[in-house]
Amino acid sequence: MRKIAIQDMRKRSAVVCFENAKVLEKKKTENHKIRRIKTLSEKSYEKIYGTESGKMISDEEIFNQFISTNSEIDFEKTGCEIKELHRLYSGKNGKAADDLWFEETIFDKDGNVKDIHPFVKKEKNISDLDTPLKWTNKYIPYDVAAKKYVVSQIYRLYHLDCLTFDFLYDIANDLESRECLMYMGSGENGDEPVVFREGGKPYRVFLKGKTEKNKNILFHTSNEKQYQLTLLLCEMEYGNEE
Repeated sequence: MRKIAIQDMRKRSAVVCFENAKVLEKKKTENHKIRRIKTLSEKSYEKIYGTESGKMISDEEIFNQFISTNSEIDFEKTGCEIKELHRLYSGKNGKAADDLWFEETIFDKDGNVKDIHPFVKKEKNISDLDTPLKWTNKYIPYDVAAKKYVVSQIYRLYHLDCLTFDFLYDIANDLESRECLMYMGSGENGDEPVVFREGGKPYRVFLKGKTEKNKNILFHTSNEKQYQLTLLLCEMEYGNEE
C-alpha cells in the first residue's frame, strides 16, 4: 500500500496508508476467479464433428476447422493474464511516434468544449509530513455534495499502528456525527487541487468517514471500535446546486 500524510480537525498530521478501493475489492475476490465458457447446444460429439456421410473428422481437421472459423482470436495470447502495461503512442503506419503534442480539453456540464490549451505536466504536491493533505474545516453535507460533485475515483485509508488507528477513528467519528464530507486540499492554505503522482490529474478531494455505529457498513463481528475512511476524488463540478 502507498502512504500519505493527512491532517485532522486539530491540524495534527500523521502518515497513513491508502489504496484504490477497486484494487482492494479485486484482491478480495482474486481467489474466486470466474471463467466464462462458451458451449454448443449440441452435446453429442458425433453430431458436432461428424460429416454428412457419418464419417468422423480427424483431430487435425477439427483443429484446422476451429482455427479457420475463429480468425479473430489470437491463440498465442488468448487466456493470458495481463499484469503490467506500458503505454506506447504510434502513428497511422504503426510505428512509434517521436514528436507528440498533448492538449487538455475542458468541458462544461453539458459536454460542450469550454477551453483547449497545451497540457502541462502536474507535479505531485502531497507526500510526507511536510506536505500533508490539509484539513480545511469546510464541512459539506452529503446531499449538497451529491448534487454538486462527480466522484471519479475512491481511495481507502488505513492505519499503520495503534496511534494512527485512533487518529483515523476520531476523524471518521467526527465526520459521521456531522453527516458531512470534509474538503481536503493541498498548498499552504489547503485551497489547491491535489495531485497524487507526478504528471497526474489534479483532483478536488473529499474525506468521508463511518464507524461501527453505522449499520449500513459490514464490519467484522467484533465489539471493538472500527472505522471506514474514504477519499473521494472529483474532477468535475456542477456550476450550480439544484
